[in-house]
Amino acid sequence: MNEKIKGITCPNCGMINPLNQYQCINCGKKLPKQLKNSKNKLSRKISKRKTTITIILILFVLSCSIVYGIRYHSQSKIGGKLDKICFIYQNRQRKTLYMRYLAFYTLPHQEKRYSQILEFHSKSELDHITIKKFEKIYKNNPKQHVKFEDTKNGGILKYPDGHYEEYKYSRHGKYDIKHWRMIVSNDPRVYFYLTISY
Repeated sequence: MNEKIKGITCPNCGMINPLNQYQCINCGKKLPKQLKNSKNKLSRKISKRKTTITIILILFVLSCSIVYGIRYHSQSKIGGKLDKICFIYQNRQRKTLYMRYLAFYTLPHQEKRYSQILEFHSKSELDHITIKKFEKIYKNNPKQHVKFEDTKNGGILKYPDGHYEEYKYSRHGKYDIKHWRMIVSNDPRVYFYLTISY
């Protein structure tokens, strides 16, 4: 044990040499290979550990990616979120001119981005809408579709009858329609604009 701690013992003369010595400093004889290469063995052990740690990290990242992918695809199959909102249009005297009833369907992976929008004639129609009914109506009744288009500062809602509203993004969120502010409408009578969520 002492020989290993102090250095390499020469098999010829018994001289204890430093660990990094290749030849005996006393007699010049070459030192044993297994003792001479002790540092190489240590470096090999360290490199093996590094390789093992790297492989473990790669496998961890891959497993996380697979779990996220499975979760993402399973969520998209479950169905999205349905928001039911009433739009109230008022004139300068705060008198209600008319109302529009809209349902906004959002897929889970799209967060606040509305992918499909339908307009309904009354609150009772809107109240009875489920995701399954929404998908059926959206597929079979294109005349009820309300289109949303992105603009530089917000977005535009375009209705089947030619009515439209332009919105400006608010501090509450890019696609949070309940906190948007209407800045343009093609109906000159409209001055105030309110929303009610059901």
